[in-house]
Amino acid sequence: MRIQPHLLLCCLAAFLFTACVDDPDANPDEVPVADDAVFHEIVATLQPDGTVTFAQPRAITVREEREQNAMKARMVAAAASRSGATPGAPDTGVVVNAGFGGVSGTATRDTSCAWESLWVYSRTDWTGDRICFIGNGILYMKNYDRFGFIAGMWLWVGNWRLAWGSYWPGTNSGGLNGKSASGVWQSTPFPRYGRQGIFHFDDGLDFINLL
Repeated sequence: MRIQPHLLLCCLAAFLFTACVDDPDANPDEVPVADDAVFHEIVATLQPDGTVTFAQPRAITVREEREQNAMKARMVAAAASRSGATPGAPDTGVVVNAGFGGVSGTATRDTSCAWESLWVYSRTDWTGDRICFIGNGILYMKNYDRFGFIAGMWLWVGNWRLAWGSYWPGTNSGGLNGKSASGVWQSTPFPRYGRQGIFHFDDGLDFINLL
């Protein structure tokens, strides 16, 4: 059977298109968002007595997030250069059945979302709801709420124990931790001044340890 040249070209184009858009690290249920899409960033502060106070959620557009991502890239590269670290250094992969010793510390939600913080996003493209942490310690993500602006008001939509998302380290190293579908503990370590990364835990992002 002779294959027509135009059919062969169509098949090749379809194959290349599929190969380009099929990103195994992306959330299959995620759709692109426009610059004017509005998401949520909450402000929470750890007080000296150990209590946590929350302010009203802050609206943030995708345009703001993308501009701030560009700013953080410049700041991280400059800080890494001064410290002798490698800017954009890759993370060290997923560690299975990592031993999790008790870590005490003072890691808190960063109220200003400064570039030095660990930035965590609800989407895998470094946009969406955002939460920022700085300090040392363990952060249990079920303790942090997410809100959506619905019918003119902020309404609770869940917590930060998400299966999919993205992150960007700052001045702290550490790891993102959760379980696989079979219940095996997994950890995704990241270095200080590390590159952007995507996380996926079947049972949700259980906790983050900042070192």
